[in-house]
Amino acid sequence: MVKKTEKKAMLTKTDDLIAVDVSDKFAEYVRDYLDIDTEIWWTDSGSALMWFKKPVFYKHEPKGICALGFEVEWKIIKYADYEMTEKSEWVDNEGILKELPECLTHIKDAKDCYNFADDSDYQEMDQEEINSSEINQKKAMLFAHKFKIRHLKSYEKMMRFINENADGKIFAAILTQKELDIIIQDDKIKAEKNNEYQVARLLIDKLKIVKFQGCLYVYIQNHYRTGDVVKLAIAKELEGQKTRYVNEVIRQIEFCAPSVKAPSEGWVIKFKNGCLYDGQWLDRDYTDFTPYYIDIPYYPNVAPVSIVDDFLMTFTENDESYIKFILETIAHGLITDLNVKRHEDFQRATFFKGDGKNGKGVLMNVIRCLLGAENVSSISLERITDEKYLFSMRGKLANCSDDLKNKPINENQMKTLKNLAAYDDMELRKLYEVAINEPISASQIFTTNHILKSNEKGEAWKRRAVWCPALAKPKVKDPDIQKKLTSPEALEYWLKLVIDAYKRLYKNRKFTECKKVRDYTESYHEENNTALAWVRSKGKEYFINKRSPQVYNDDNGNDYLTWHKENVGGTPLTNKQLKETILEVHSLVFKNTSVKGKSDWLFREK
Repeated sequence: MVKKTEKKAMLTKTDDLIAVDVSDKFAEYVRDYLDIDTEIWWTDSGSALMWFKKPVFYKHEPKGICALGFEVEWKIIKYADYEMTEKSEWVDNEGILKELPECLTHIKDAKDCYNFADDSDYQEMDQEEINSSEINQKKAMLFAHKFKIRHLKSYEKMMRFINENADGKIFAAILTQKELDIIIQDDKIKAEKNNEYQVARLLIDKLKIVKFQGCLYVYIQNHYRTGDVVKLAIAKELEGQKTRYVNEVIRQIEFCAPSVKAPSEGWVIKFKNGCLYDGQWLDRDYTDFTPYYIDIPYYPNVAPVSIVDDFLMTFTENDESYIKFILETIAHGLITDLNVKRHEDFQRATFFKGDGKNGKGVLMNVIRCLLGAENVSSISLERITDEKYLFSMRGKLANCSDDLKNKPINENQMKTLKNLAAYDDMELRKLYEVAINEPISASQIFTTNHILKSNEKGEAWKRRAVWCPALAKPKVKDPDIQKKLTSPEALEYWLKLVIDAYKRLYKNRKFTECKKVRDYTESYHEENNTALAWVRSKGKEYFINKRSPQVYNDDNGNDYLTWHKENVGGTPLTNKQLKETILEVHSLVFKNTSVKGKSDWLFREK
């Protein structure tokens, strides 16, 4: 027994602990063999509770097989409840609460490595055959279990633990070190006649194959990948087999691979040396499934790269708030939690507008390199209403489309764009397949040389459309600017700046206030809705107690249509659009009102 230590003080009452309920025999094995000195409560019922701090990426299962091959029950308990719980009379390592180790985490579809064999298996065998059968079954058990746990850092030590500590009729025999090393090092899966299903199951475990959004993913080169690389990895494992055999194994894998659903709290984004999750950087190797991998390391103290700073200063005309805003626009794509992204200030479509040769295209290419080409789509406004193009935006971090044409945004495009900016559920359909309904989480970023008019003038569009000026042009042209801005050193510096911006977005839950962007966005909406100037000039009192048709068109020449014809020209707003503008600008309501005994719909104070 030990005295309580200061390690408890590191926890708060709301922190979660994990109580691992195992037999006292296995608790002793784990404590002594693996030297896990966490708090253990021994009971007189033959079981023990091992107490741990809950890891960041812990996935709870109440009961199952752990990485060490025996059955475990897991319970999540608040630290405050743990303190109130009456402790066992026998406690080891009191007050020491370590993080739950990999060896005691749940392993999906693993089988108990400690089962007894049925006596009937040996009824007609002599002792030599029984011993041989025990060894063969233990080898097969360890070989299969290896593929379940080989993604864990200490899996070899776990394999040795199972070999030395598993008991019972079958597994009383212990393999020699040489026999065990052969199993650990032997990755060759034997392809035999009519064993395609068994081989498929082994390959699923070995290559960590999963199915996400109807596609197979395989764990290669430290991250999950999809596409042709999956079939190539399977074919490599089955080298020398006929195409028919390989194709059948692939079909079996498609049927048997476990499906992964998007977590409600958003995906982890894995980088070369850590991962990004829930507003923070974590220095750990994330081995669970995530569809997002960015092949750049993150260093918080990386040295500045002058070409990056110079580009941002030129693009923004030395506006620090605009630089922060641009970096936050890129960082917005790294937010995968829709609960966060649906925050009012994060619902947006961003447009960079300016003449040519001012860095818009260069910035977009930097974003693609920074987020990873496989994580970015390039669907234009003209194509977002096309189901097959919209479907390809699914699962991307951002949609970056260059050089939008000088065409008004039509009604269907506007509806889709607003749904995309708000992360609403949308109907998506892959070619020849049934439609599905789900939100698209990609951030929407566009560049254009034109002001894109639309019939939508309301608050929903004004709140979501953000227009950013790209007006300054570099004084000296550099033909290698793109190459320099996307060099490994530059990308590491870009990433540092963007992750700083990502943390700001999570902390503030809003973008940095930038006057340049705000003014430019307001000027866009002024140009998009020519009635704004007229409505503001009239003042609130002018509209109160007036009918909508009276304001829109009357005989005294003081109406909207007359003003528009004399000052603007072109196509005026409809009466409905004008009414909505008046209600929004002056915070009025439109309701049925009785005036001098006559009922009519009039503009009124709220």
